[in-house]
Amino acid sequence: KMINELKNDINNGNINHAYFLECNDEKKALEEARSFASEILGKSIDNNPDCTIFLTEEKTIKVESIRDLQKDVAIKPLMCQKKVYIIPYAEKLNISAQNCLLKTLEEPPSYAVIILISSSIYSVINTIRSRVKRIRIKSEDGIHIDSDVKNIIDSIGSKSVIDVLKFSEYFEKNKDNIIEILHEMMKY
Repeated sequence: KMINELKNDINNGNINHAYFLECNDEKKALEEARSFASEILGKSIDNNPDCTIFLTEEKTIKVESIRDLQKDVAIKPLMCQKKVYIIPYAEKLNISAQNCLLKTLEEPPSYAVIILISSSIYSVINTIRSRVKRIRIKSEDGIHIDSDVKNIIDSIGSKSVIDVLKFSEYFEKNKDNIIEILHEMMKY
């Protein structure tokens, strides 16, 4: 369904300059993004100089990487009418990188399309969220909720405030993933 919505954008000539693919299964979202990029470019993205996928083993995507993206965005496409940039794990963008990316999203060249991927659109700053077209992709096995998060939610209604505050240890231990945890709690 998601790819059909994106194909409609292509067929209607209404390709946005930025998309945010939101999915619990980021590998599936990356496959969808690759497929969409091929549709936009009209050819395979494999060894295509007009498609860049930012894959990193680092914990964060730093501002230097986004500055490199900006330099590349300034160069017109070589083989196609468009250039596509796919940024999986957008939650890895640190604040400086997000603010740097924002400059490109505010004034993109007509040929550039940026696709961000994450399990939660709330992993990026509000000003980025306001400049992308959000596409939700359902994972085949539904929503994955950590069993600890499910237990916390289930017990909130039956516990006293003091008992609920004991869950703070869980949140402290998982503070690096707090946005995703809160997002999962909201979904549940």
